[in-house]
Amino acid sequence: MDNCTGPLPPHAKEGLRLFNAGEYFEAHEALELAWREETDAIRDLYRGILQAAVTYLHMRRGNFNGAVKVGER
Repeated sequence: MDNCTGPLPPHAKEGLRLFNAGEYFEAHEALELAWREETDAIRDLYRGILQAAVTYLHMRRGNFNGAVKVGER
């Protein structure tokens, strides 16, 4: 993906849907697949969103130290 005008790949689209639905573990899984499949710079965006999902998941589980650790990355 050279720019942001094309359609999102299926795993990225599903990952964002799951993230917005508060399904953070599942969002992480889908976005990790999108990240692994991508070779362009957009993969950094996927990685950032999946790390945000992990941060929220840690918070939801009461693991605030883990949330801070991931959030600092």
